[in-house]
Amino acid sequence: MSTLATVLLFGSLAFTTATRTISHLRHGGKMNPEAVAHTLVAVEGEWVTEAVAYAQCNTTDTTCQEDVMGEFKKSCKTVVSAIIKASNGDKSDVSEYLGDICQQDELRDWKKTFCNNFAGALNKVLTDDSYVNRDDLSLDDVCGNFLTRGFVKEAAKEEIERAEKEKQRLIAEQEAEAKKEAEEKAAAEAREAAEEAAKAKAKKAYEEAMEKKRAEMKARADEAREKAAEEAQAEEVVANSSSITPGATAVNGTVNASTIAANNSDSNGANATTTTAVPVQATAEVASNETAVPSAANTTATVAPKNTTK
Repeated sequence: MSTLATVLLFGSLAFTTATRTISHLRHGGKMNPEAVAHTLVAVEGEWVTEAVAYAQCNTTDTTCQEDVMGEFKKSCKTVVSAIIKASNGDKSDVSEYLGDICQQDELRDWKKTFCNNFAGALNKVLTDDSYVNRDDLSLDDVCGNFLTRGFVKEAAKEEIERAEKEKQRLIAEQEAEAKKEAEEKAAAEAREAAEEAAKAKAKKAYEEAMEKKRAEMKARADEAREKAAEEAQAEEVVANSSSITPGATAVNGTVNASTIAANNSDSNGANATTTTAVPVQATAEVASNETAVPSAANTTATVAPKNTTK
């Protein structure tokens, strides 16, 4: 109730100012609706605040209701009394005066509607007797009825509904914002996951490409080594083959044959020789063996002719 008490205290100060202003409405025989309209802007807001507080009091909490009712009646009676006295209790003057107030530009939207409802409610409780209105009207009951079942109660109901709609709107906005944030977060996480997946895929592709390249390089290296080995083996075969001089067999065969021929020529020309020439095509091995045989002359079979002379 401390906050409410502060609000109501401020309202009471505003109502005091309103009383002073309204009490001079007919200064010089003229009313000042603009000044009162300015005051009612604050007054109406306080009345609605008090009406909402009263509606929200627990029905069993009589202290709450009495406190709110007391503050509202105090301000309401101040305003109503000032208006009636400024109009000298004349009902038509009160109606005309409030009509002028409610038409002021400062009273707009719901405050203009509230002002018209206030004028209509007050017009209903006033009598045609100016004296009764000015001196005998029970303002306590009038203001109590405004709050419990009159236009002020309806204004409180509308304000509660408006506040509830505003609350729901804010909740909906918060939920929408939370949903948007969640969607944005999910989208960001999805993008991050996609990027990570793309990086992983690219990395895998790179590793596979490098592995393939390494395998190809290894295969080429193995092939090069095999080729080099084959070439080296071929060169070795050629080198081994070239260590045997071509034509050596034929030369050796010729020499042996010449030697044999020479030996034969040293023999008796009359003697017939039965020497067999070594084939020129003899292998190196045969030629070699031939050189180990004693002189070719030893192989010559010389048949001495018989002496037929007696």
